[in-house]
Amino acid sequence: MTQTIEKRENGRADAQSTMQKPPVVSAQAWEAARQEMLVKEKAHTRARDALAAERRRMPWTAVTKNYVFEGSDGKASLLDLFAGRRQLIVYRLRTGRAWLARSRLPGLLDGRRSGCASVAP
Repeated sequence: MTQTIEKRENGRADAQSTMQKPPVVSAQAWEAARQEMLVKEKAHTRARDALAAERRRMPWTAVTKNYVFEGSDGKASLLDLFAGRRQLIVYRLRTGRAWLARSRLPGLLDGRRSGCASVAP
């Protein structure tokens, strides 16, 4: 694949590719190719599922350090964060609170989790 770099009016560079395109085939040939791809996709899905199951069976380690977290209700231990539940979802944000306050991401600062899936206990 060859690429030529051109600058747009705004000064940003665009990579325009001259790439080889796949052939145009009949509907029957396309369906045969799709069926071959489907077999590979299903094998990939089964392999990914098997790897995920293996990951879930990995051994655990005990948490021995006394972690203390600062939250909206004050200090809390790791056990306190679970609040009697079996699972805990942790969000790791690499931005400061000032950025979050200015952001258009509602719910990140006030505890609402809009757009995120919850895990049942």
